[in-house]
Amino acid sequence: VLSDVSRRTQVPVGRLAITLDFALQQPVRHWCDQHEAHVEDVGYGEGVSMQVAVPEASVQAFVAFCRAEGVTLPVTEEDDSE
Repeated sequence: VLSDVSRRTQVPVGRLAITLDFALQQPVRHWCDQHEAHVEDVGYGEGVSMQVAVPEASVQAFVAFCRAEGVTLPVTEEDDSE
């Protein structure tokens, strides 16, 4: 019976590639846990690179969090016009 089938609501997400110091990895993961965002990929080198999926409604808050913490975000056209 269809009424017994679980339903999932699809939430649009923004995907951001960020670069950060190793020490900032845990605060970013914590933010993601608190805001239904997901770390999709992590790479380690001189620093840490992460691919993060953030619900579109929370992208601005994530960007503000990253800027406050010193996380490097990709350059956007909006950033270029400032």
